[in-house]
Amino acid sequence: MTSAAAEGSLVCPVCLAVFPKVKGLLFLDMKTEGDPGGRAGTTSKARPKRMMRTFAGKLATLAALAGFVLVMVLAGAGYTLVSTIRVGNEALSTYADELILAWSLQEGHERKLASGRGYLIAPDQATKREFDKASTDTEAVLVRLRERVKSPEGVALLDESARTLREHDRTLREVMAMNGRIEEIARTWATRVMPKATRARAAMDAFIRHKQKLHDEALVHVSGEQQRARVVLGSATFAALLLAVFGGGSLLRSARRIYLAGIARPGPTERDNRAVHAFARLALHGRIDHVQCSWVKLGDSLSARILAGGADDMGGTLMEETISRMAGSENGSARTVAELAAIAALAGRPVRQRTTTYVGTPDRLTPADAAAPRLLPLTTA
Repeated sequence: MTSAAAEGSLVCPVCLAVFPKVKGLLFLDMKTEGDPGGRAGTTSKARPKRMMRTFAGKLATLAALAGFVLVMVLAGAGYTLVSTIRVGNEALSTYADELILAWSLQEGHERKLASGRGYLIAPDQATKREFDKASTDTEAVLVRLRERVKSPEGVALLDESARTLREHDRTLREVMAMNGRIEEIARTWATRVMPKATRARAAMDAFIRHKQKLHDEALVHVSGEQQRARVVLGSATFAALLLAVFGGGSLLRSARRIYLAGIARPGPTERDNRAVHAFARLALHGRIDHVQCSWVKLGDSLSARILAGGADDMGGTLMEETISRMAGSENGSARTVAELAAIAALAGRPVRQRTTTYVGTPDRLTPADAAAPRLLPLTTA
C-alpha cells in the first residue's frame, strides 16, 4: 500500500479528478521485469512513460466513447432526416401530379372553347364530337383533382374553378344551340361566353398558383433537409472514424492482453467440439435426425472421432471453400469422394451419398481418384 500511494502521488490533481482509478492502474502497469514487486526505488525511469501510456489510453477510451455516443445520436438524427425527406418527396410528387392535372384542366377548357367557336362558325358533327370529348375530359380531371386535393384552401379554389367552368359550359351550350343571324350570335358570344371564360381562366390560374407555391415550398424544405442530411452523414463518418481509430485499437489491444494473460482461449478444444456434437445428437433427437460435422473446420482425424460419437453426416466435397480459410482454417478447401470415404473408414462407418432431404438415393457420379488441379492448363488450337 505504501508503494501504491507513493507512485500515485506522481499523478497531477487534474488527472486524479478525471480518472479516479488511475492510481491502481499505475501501480499495476509500472512494474518492470527487473522489479516484480513494483518498488519505488527501481521504477523511477519507467514511471513517466507508463503514466503517459495510461493517460493516453484513458483519452483514447474517452474518445472512443464520445465517438460511439456521437454515432448513436447522428444515427437517430439521420433516421429522422431520412423520414422527413421521404415525406417531403411524397408531398413534392403529390403537388407535381396536381399541377399536371390542373394544367390538363386548363387545356381541356381551352379545347372546349375552341371547338365551341368552331361549331358556331361551321356546324358539323365532327366539331360537336370534339366539343363533347373536351367536356368529358374536363369533368374527368375535376373528379381526379377532388380525390387528391385535401387542404381547405385548395378545396375552396378547386370548387371555385369547378363553379366557373360549369357556368361557362352551360352558357356555351346555350349559344351553340341558338338559331339566328351570325351577328346576333357573335354579340352573344362576346357578351356572355367570353366573360365567363375569362372568370374560369382566372379561377384555374389561382388554383395553379396555389399548388405551385406549395410545390416550391416543399422543394425548398426538401433541399434544406438534404443539405442537413449531408452534414449529418459527414459527421457520422467522422465519428465512426474516431471510434474505429481509438476504440477499435483499444478493443484489439484489450483482447490481445486478455489472450496473452491466459484468460481467453484461441478456440474450442477437441473435447469441446466432440461434446457439442454428441450433445446435439441427444438434445435434438426426434426433432433433427441428422448432425453434420465440418471437415473444413475440424480436420480429418477430429472429424472421424466426431463421426464415431454423434454426427452422421460429413458434408460434401466442396470446390473452393474460402470462409473458413479466411478465418484461419488450414484443413484445405476441397476433398474427393475417396478422401471422404477414408475419413469415414477411420470412424469405422460406411458411406452413402445422400440427397438434400436424406430421402432416396441420388444419381451417383464416378468419383475422382485425386483432386482436380486448381487451374486447368491453357491450350492453343
